[in-house]
Amino acid sequence: MWGEKNELTMLMEEFCEAATAAGHLIREREGAREELIEELADASMMMESVIQMLDAEKEFEQHRQFKIERMYRRLEKGINDGE
Repeated sequence: MWGEKNELTMLMEEFCEAATAAGHLIREREGAREELIEELADASMMMESVIQMLDAEKEFEQHRQFKIERMYRRLEKGINDGE
């Protein structure tokens, strides 16, 4: 939409802002929950934009699904191992 370099820069900025907001929530700063939700929405929008820019919707979803399934396998293994 704004060119690859600009899109990637905006993605980095939004992820950094979300990370900062997460730190505010950890430190129990007033209004941090709402700040984090707003920044996550911004980061999510830019993430979707970059995925589309890369024409990688299917590939992204395959990676996401693999990682979700792996997480559940690890959780199940941890539960069965008594962790």
